[in-house]
This record gives sequence, C-alpha cells and structure tokens, in this order.
Amino acid sequence: MNIINPTEKVIYNPSEATITANNFIFPQGYTFKTIRGVYPSGNDALAARIPENGCNSSTDLRDVPVVTDLTSENPDDAANFPLSTQALTKHLYASRYYMENNSKITIQNCVRLFDCTFDVKQGATLLFDDYPTHLGKEDHSYDRQDCRFKIQTLGGAVLRNYADIQYLQNGNITQTYPLHYKAVSKIYAGNDVDLDSDVPKQDYVVNSGANVTLQANDVIYLEPGFHALSGSIFHAIASSPGTSIAPCTPSAFSQRMAATTQKESKPLPEFKISVYPNPTNGILKFHNDFLPFIAQQLTIEDAFGRVVYSRSKYNSMESIDFSSQPDGMYVALISSNGITSAVKFIVQH
Repeated sequence: MNIINPTEKVIYNPSEATITANNFIFPQGYTFKTIRGVYPSGNDALAARIPENGCNSSTDLRDVPVVTDLTSENPDDAANFPLSTQALTKHLYASRYYMENNSKITIQNCVRLFDCTFDVKQGATLLFDDYPTHLGKEDHSYDRQDCRFKIQTLGGAVLRNYADIQYLQNGNITQTYPLHYKAVSKIYAGNDVDLDSDVPKQDYVVNSGANVTLQANDVIYLEPGFHALSGSIFHAIASSPGTSIAPCTPSAFSQRMAATTQKESKPLPEFKISVYPNPTNGILKFHNDFLPFIAQQLTIEDAFGRVVYSRSKYNSMESIDFSSQPDGMYVALISSNGITSAVKFIVQH
C-alpha cells in the first residue's frame, strides 16, 4: 500500500472491500478517508478542524478531512446491533472492510483513519500497532460526537495496543498465530466488560490451538465469560509493555496522551494516585494506595489540555461532582509534597 500516492500519502477507502490477506498493512503516516457525497461548506470544514483530525487553527481548510455523509445502506446492520436502529445505522460508514476468517489488518503508527467501518469476523484480526498515535476518533456507543470510524466485533480479535485500557469481549479466538495484547494500565476480558454497549455480550474464548498473551502494567481482570480452552496457549503478564518502536510525529493530542501515560506509569515511591470509580458517571474520589491524603493542588484537564476543574488544598476524603462534564477522557494532576501524579479517568453518563 505504501507505493500508492507516496507524496501525499492519501488513500481513499473503497466502497466495499473483502479482506482475505493474512497481513494487509495500513502504512505509517498514511491518511485513509472516504470521498464525501456532497461538497462540504466552509462551516463544515471549520467544525472538523480539530486536533483529533490532525488539525489546528492554522490548518488550510482544503486539507481538513470533513466527515462524510455516506452511511450504511446494508439492511442487516441494525439486526447485528439492535441498540438503536436509526442511530446505529447512521454511524456505520458506507466504506466497509469485510474481514474474513484468517485475514489480518495491521494499522501502523500515526495512520489517519476516517469514515470507514471494519467488520471483524471470527478468525480475523484487526491490530493497531500503537492505538494512541492514530488520528480519527473511534465510534463508541457512549461517545459518538465527531467519531470517524467504527469497529464491529463479530467474533474476531481487535488489538488496540498501547491504549491505556483494553476490553476483550465477543471474541471466538481461533487464530493459530500469536496474539499479543498490550495495555499501559489494565486489560479486562470476559462476557460483559466493554464500555461500548453495542458490542454483543458474548464470551471471549481462546480456542484449542490459539495463542494469546495479555500484558498490562497494572492489572489484568479475567471476568466471567473468559475461557482459555484445553489445547490453547494463554499467558497473562503484569508488567510494562514498553513503548512502540516505530518513530512518528503524532498530533498534539497524541503527544499529550503519551506524556500523560509516561507520567502515570513511572513508579512514585510514596505517592501513587488512583481514581474510583473509573469509568464514573460523575461522582469520583482519589486515593493514594487506598489511603487518604491532602494535596496542595488538584487540576483536571480534558483530552485537549483545557482546565475544567482546579482547586488547592484538596482533601481526598471529599468527593468531586463531575456530572456536569461531558463524556470522555480526563487527566487529573495532583501535587503533594513536591510530587505530581497524573491519572486518567473516563466520564460515562
């Protein structure tokens, strides 16, 4: 793929493509987007000029990837995910990658991924080499604003490597090549662990002959519905997965998330902060290894670095009401005794 349009590094998603290749690569630094059905207005381009699309205030509007108005016309889509027929179909993009059994797509670092849907069938693998560095927001049922692509887990394996948290659900793993899931913080595997409520509540099963490794820096949760059957190879490793090896120049948003991850994963001898519940519907508390503390400063920023909450002399015995904030990821910076700890959490109403 990297010999296609090597100067601009832009590839247009096909209307429909059936993937049978055992390692189809979306090359590093390329943009994948769908041609819009109607020519966008200036206001459309301005609205789409956001960091998650790789844009800033000085970006030429002609280079902004405006959200397509081409959506799925497949009558079977709503039957697969009956969360909300109209709302869900609206967010299944017409550019479709149908991933068949034994197929694999590898999405390398710093790929700009816009306006397509991946149908990951049993035996298929969708691998993000470094999920936080790609551009284009994934469509989740709890957070659909400005989403740019959709993943339908239909029994296959989806590896969002180096994400803070990975959720493994509705997987019937029959691949015989090794699958190595890497999370900076946590991995949850089971029948009902994924926050995306339009992912079917079905077990994650490592079948005989399959080879799966889960690696996370903090903890791995094997919940009800996780199965590693006789004849399979399964490893759970509680250690840092390291960092990606391929160099790239991520967006400001990705750089910020990478910096936050680095702060969070660095061990602090006497001040390691956690937040609960996480995800939260608005009310949250912080603790230091389950002990109360008083911090000189608490600052909470959204994913774009905007300060949405700040106070001095924070007592961890007090709850914080965050219910007025929109769904999404936030970063809390807590300073105490000359040490600053950063911890990420998700608001999900």
